[in-house]
Amino acid sequence: MRRKDREIKDFDKILQIMRQCDSCVLALNDDGFPYMVPLNFGMNIEDGQLYLYFHCAMQGKKLDLIRKDNRATFEMDCDHNFILYDERMSCTMGYSSVVGHGIIEFVEEEKSMKH
Repeated sequence: MRRKDREIKDFDKILQIMRQCDSCVLALNDDGFPYMVPLNFGMNIEDGQLYLYFHCAMQGKKLDLIRKDNRATFEMDCDHNFILYDERMSCTMGYSSVVGHGIIEFVEEEKSMKH
């Protein structure tokens, strides 16, 4: 991250941002290129560990890629705000975002599917 002064490391603040997001972009490995797909998600915390849950069809490219390589990166963002600086004649975008990575596992237990 280039702007370390804007980096959030507090777990509770990160969760607060994630709870405001309504989709998550999942990036998977596709023979040397990222394959990105936006998904709805659920989340749960067990023993201080964050778990993200994604619902999907039982077949397709996403699942094929996960079966080949279950490492993934995710991104979610919210609070988009266009900021215009008239005096400088410039603009920027304000937002909150979370980026992370992890290992994907298939959930078979019906109890865990509720998340």
